[in-house]
Amino acid sequence: TPAPSPAATTPGGPSAGRAGLPRRLRWTLPVAGLAAVLLGIAIGFTIASSGTSRGSERYVPVTFRRGTVSNARFAPDGQTVVFSASWDGEPYQVFVKRPESPDPSPAGPPHTHLAAVSRSGELALRMKSEAIAPFMGRGVLARLPLVGGAPRELKESITAADWSPDGSELAVVRDMGDRQRLEPPRGARSYETRGWISDLRYSPKGDLLAFIEHSAREDEAGVVVVFDPRNGQTKALTTGGGPRRDLLGLAWRPDGQELWFGEPGVLRAVTLDGQERVIAQLPDSVHLHDIAPDGRVLLSHESRRMQIAARTPGADRERDLSWLEWSVMFAMTPDGRAVVFTEFERQTGYRGICLLYTSPSPRDRTRS
Repeated sequence: TPAPSPAATTPGGPSAGRAGLPRRLRWTLPVAGLAAVLLGIAIGFTIASSGTSRGSERYVPVTFRRGTVSNARFAPDGQTVVFSASWDGEPYQVFVKRPESPDPSPAGPPHTHLAAVSRSGELALRMKSEAIAPFMGRGVLARLPLVGGAPRELKESITAADWSPDGSELAVVRDMGDRQRLEPPRGARSYETRGWISDLRYSPKGDLLAFIEHSAREDEAGVVVVFDPRNGQTKALTTGGGPRRDLLGLAWRPDGQELWFGEPGVLRAVTLDGQERVIAQLPDSVHLHDIAPDGRVLLSHESRRMQIAARTPGADRERDLSWLEWSVMFAMTPDGRAVVFTEFERQTGYRGICLLYTSPSPRDRTRS
């Protein structure tokens, strides 16, 4: 049985969004423990003229810090890496890692996610972000030069965006509550879905837009889709039927002949005709972020765990009430003394509904 997807950390940081909750709910909330170390593949997966990958993989860390990486891109020089991350429970922020510097430097204000980097080095940001689903945030689209300056706000209720290849225009995904709409620039055809859209990417020629369409807002299962904004036609390149497919990131191969995407434990490619191939088998989960013109791949290695944290009345800090690997709370007794949660453990395959007593002992549980 496939594993359920973990919920992502609140885009404003793990403690964001708690103000205003009823008093009895403030001390017990599901929290995602998602650790992701951002890595760059320096030589491995170099793309040959035949479209295959060659060479041995060599992984060069971009940062050794642990936290949640929401997005990453190569800058126009092909060496600088721009990414947004939340470290040690702090709010998300955009960072720039230059090859001559050992540590990434912050760029832009806190509570900000990277959406895309243009060919001219301008950043598209999602600012003032709020969580609207486990894996999805919504905020204000803004532009910011990579060299510094003040962000210029453009549009509200944006979840994703990408620059056209020449860096002159932005395609965006707008959240409309019960649906999402892909809005290309200059009055081209739009596309709507009742699910949600992630990883919006312009093709190298600028004639197509690729994205991952997820049918349910609660998880990452989805299909790779290409959309032609000139005539409104769409084509699903991967299948959503059969075994569950959690897709983790998407990027065009520089020649535009394939789209690469991550799945738990594997990096894959799919052609515009829907022919898939395996690029590499990798440990755990990898999230694909970008492919440089010379074939280097930017990805994050992710170790995920869903946790339940509680802060009882009078306590000065939260306690970890998690059990195994995926502890997801979905109900609580009116007096707050017990919570009901689902549990999944990958190695043994255990799956069940559990009751956790927060008093007198937080480790007392019953299972079904």
